[in-house]
Amino acid sequence: MDKPASHSTAARVFFWLAVILAGLNLFRFFFSGWALDDLFAGAGFVLIAYGATRNGFGRPVDADGEPLPVDPRARIATLAGMALVVVGLVLEAGARG
Repeated sequence: MDKPASHSTAARVFFWLAVILAGLNLFRFFFSGWALDDLFAGAGFVLIAYGATRNGFGRPVDADGEPLPVDPRARIATLAGMALVVVGLVLEAGARG
């Protein structure tokens, strides 16, 4: 992918939401008892933000409207991030009990 995909406003909002949630969860992990649910959720949001950035939030297109190839590593990172966020939420729900 030589040309970066054009990012819409929704993509920027989604990216910054993932970055903020990652920062909050990692902050809670380091300063609030080293709970694994916060670590998993924070790492998951980091991977989601990475995948959203690399793939242009969905199906990236070039200036002519032609679809660009999807980065397979970014797609795998996004899916792994989603799984880590779900694991973090399940652990948090289980801890509250």
